[in-house]
Order: sequence, then C-alpha cells, then structure tokens
Amino acid sequence: MTVSWTCQSRGISSVLLGVSKISQLLSNLKALNHLSFTKEELQEIDHILKTV
Repeated sequence: MTVSWTCQSRGISSVLLGVSKISQLLSNLKALNHLSFTKEELQEIDHILKTV
C-alpha cells in the first residue's frame, strides 16, 4: 500500500525501492496494479499520517 500511495501522491515524481530479495521486488511491483484509492481510503491514510 505504501508504494501505491507514494506513486499516486502529488509532487512525487519517482519512487525508489530498496530490496534484498526477489520476493520483495515482486511484492513491490504488484503495487502497480493498484494505483488508485477511494476517497475514504485516502482520508483514512491522511488520518493515520496526522496521528503519527
């Protein structure tokens, strides 16, 4: 979810991935299949980020 959210965020032009295993790379690449979020999902993410 973090990779997907970062990819769709305004002002972000690239996402750098650091992996040490092929399985991590494959997992991160799956994020490209879910680059959009509902309004509710984005509100929840924003809420979480504001409380951290």
